[in-house]
Amino acid sequence: SLKAFNIDHATWEQSALDRERWQSAVHKGANTCETNRIAAAEDRRQARKNRANNPVEGATIPCPHCHCL
Repeated sequence: SLKAFNIDHATWEQSALDRERWQSAVHKGANTCETNRIAAAEDRRQARKNRANNPVEGATIPCPHCHCL
C-alpha cells in the first residue's frame, strides 16, 4: 500500500506521471517496507523466545480438599 511504502497519498499521481521518479519511489518504499517487516518479525521471534525461557510458576493456591499445590 502507499502507506506501507511511505508514498504520500496526496501527491502519488504526480509522482506516477514521471516514470523514473515513480519507479524510484516504489523501489525505495519496497526496500523500507521489507526492512521494517523483517525487523518486526525478529522482534516477535525474540519475544517468543523470552517467554519460553521464563516458564510460568506453578500453582500457589492449595487444593481445598487435600491441601496440595
